[in-house]
Amino acid sequence: QEQLSKAKLMPRVNFFTTLGYGRPGLNMLSNEFDPYALVGLNFKWNLHPLYTGSANREKQQLRLQSERIAAQRDQYLLQNSVAQQQQIREIERLNNLLAKDQRIVSLRDNMVETAAVQLENGVITSSEYLTETTNATTARMNARLHEIQLLQAKLMLGYLNGK
Repeated sequence: QEQLSKAKLMPRVNFFTTLGYGRPGLNMLSNEFDPYALVGLNFKWNLHPLYTGSANREKQQLRLQSERIAAQRDQYLLQNSVAQQQQIREIERLNNLLAKDQRIVSLRDNMVETAAVQLENGVITSSEYLTETTNATTARMNARLHEIQLLQAKLMLGYLNGK
């Protein structure tokens, strides 16, 4: 934009040529076919922006526009950095949650094994055994859900990093 603004203030020089063969040629009184050629040079310089100050206003507008773009860039980088930090914290939270989920799944499986032995010995009813197996299945499902959420958080962090 700045280069275009500077180019508007510079003088312009154009060179042109025209070649031809026709009847009549350049001599309109001759009735014969004649070759002809025109060569020219054109010079233009628009001095109006120099007198009205519009060139300075345009420079100021371009400077303000570049400052606004720089501010938007800085704001975007800051927001992206904050979002990356949030994703990193989310990944850490989900990793801790997965460790706890594995411990819970292990304990629930032990409880199901204990409930199976108790059911065989008649200590608990089949309804209580089903409750324990349902709890163990729910714990496994929660662990899988947290694994998927962790993968999603890692993918989002990669997206924010531009990968």
